[in-house]
Amino acid sequence: MTVRTPRQMTRDVPVSIKLLTAFLSLATIAYALKSGYPLRYIDEREYVEIARGLIDGNGYQLKGGPTAYKPPAWPLLLTPLLAVGAPERLLLLIPALLMIVAAVWAGKIASTVSQSRWGWVAAPLMLVYPLNLYIGTTLYPQAIATACLLGLWLACSHIDESRSMSAQQCMGAGLIAAVAVLSVPTMVFTVALVGVWIVWKTSPGRRLRTAAITGAAFVVPLAAWAIRNVITLGTFILLSTSSGGNLLYGNNSNATPDSGTAADISTYTSAARDMSPINEQNYYKSQALQWIRENPLDALQLYVGKVANYFNGYNAPASGQTAGTGALLLGWFTFIALVAAVVIRIMLRRYVAIAASEKLFLAIFLLNAPVMAVFFTRTRFRQPLDATLVVEAAIAVAALVVYLAQRRRAEVPIETPSGQV
Repeated sequence: MTVRTPRQMTRDVPVSIKLLTAFLSLATIAYALKSGYPLRYIDEREYVEIARGLIDGNGYQLKGGPTAYKPPAWPLLLTPLLAVGAPERLLLLIPALLMIVAAVWAGKIASTVSQSRWGWVAAPLMLVYPLNLYIGTTLYPQAIATACLLGLWLACSHIDESRSMSAQQCMGAGLIAAVAVLSVPTMVFTVALVGVWIVWKTSPGRRLRTAAITGAAFVVPLAAWAIRNVITLGTFILLSTSSGGNLLYGNNSNATPDSGTAADISTYTSAARDMSPINEQNYYKSQALQWIRENPLDALQLYVGKVANYFNGYNAPASGQTAGTGALLLGWFTFIALVAAVVIRIMLRRYVAIAASEKLFLAIFLLNAPVMAVFFTRTRFRQPLDATLVVEAAIAVAALVVYLAQRRRAEVPIETPSGQV
């Protein structure tokens, strides 16, 4: 197989894939602007409320008071459009454009790992994957988390090839990691594994430099946010104050493996009505831990169910909206198809070797199941990690092309000088 540089593979993107990706990019933007407004979910409106508060000079606040309930990266990203007076509908451009960026990065990763231009099929696959399309039409931070995840994989694929990164690349990786966890705090486990892997895979003489620059770029934004929380809220909060509520949603007598935020915790919210936001979250955490201690078998059974639910093809929105049987079947069909593609990719490892970065991100996908299940699992919250399966599916396509090409060459008879076969 001819080895191409990443620049050559970018130049050699099949025209059909370029055209399809361009068409799907425009379709994603149009669909987001049409179907994503008016905003459908409470979380979306809360992010906009925080962004408007920043523009109005009221600080980072929610429901009339300072907050750390929502981490800051996503609201900050919404502020520029609102600041110039753009209609609220145009905010849907942001998740749509982020999914397009993620698609391009997915194509670059798959083509680099597979050393085949057909790895670029990852780009259109990212844009047609139903869960990605859904996230691209909502003001959820999973869009930026997906782009960050693939940005980190790009860094890892570079380490795979060169065993080193420049100072700028180290700084970029650290900043991407910081944005990821300051958008979706559950990404902290993924970011930690990637950071350790990058340092470990770097050549020994450059490890300390890589760790120092990447770590500094990661820590500085988190430190700024934590200092703000100490000054404004009077307590140290590294990411957000939502962990107590999330722990309770996933661990109480009304929770089921797939209930998520639809679990009834009204008894607890009523008791916490007059508490400060910090005390409220501490109360929720203590009540969740108390339920686990008092109901260990039920808690264990629920935990196992939540781990299994991580691999669910479809969860109905917690808002109670339903998309019908079609959405359920489509969700399951596409997820099973991705898993099958990953199996095929592994089977074809003889033709396209599995890169170290692939092993890392497949492990991350699997290991997030027991980690996320401590709180609760939903297909939407798994979504950034589904990008791993999409990239693997594209590598499977590239590996299949290599396999078929080798079979064809093996079947072509070779003529001797005398004309005999």
